[in-house]
Amino acid sequence: MADVTDTNIDMPANLREHKEILDEAFNTYMNRNYKYNDAWKQSGWRGALFDLRKKVERAWVHLFNAEVLEDQDKDFVEEPDVDDLIDSINYAVFAIRGIREGNRDGKGGWW
Repeated sequence: MADVTDTNIDMPANLREHKEILDEAFNTYMNRNYKYNDAWKQSGWRGALFDLRKKVERAWVHLFNAEVLEDQDKDFVEEPDVDDLIDSINYAVFAIRGIREGNRDGKGGWW
């Protein structure tokens, strides 16, 4: 099996598209982490799961509402906003990292 981190390999379109989305999530994490410096650790994996749920629920409401608006007005076409879904990838990773690090409730913070 080829090393998927090698960008020179010829990758099927479905794998390339999947990797591009994961790369987008990683780039979002890097850009925001420069500012926030792993602030998610303050709430642990439970906090990451809570934030993940909020992101998914927000995406659910936004995307379903956009679909309803499009059904009502066929001339109205809105590009779906996937920011919350990209963020949810990162929050899932935060939860996994917190679980693996044994950080259930956080390591200090606002409480």
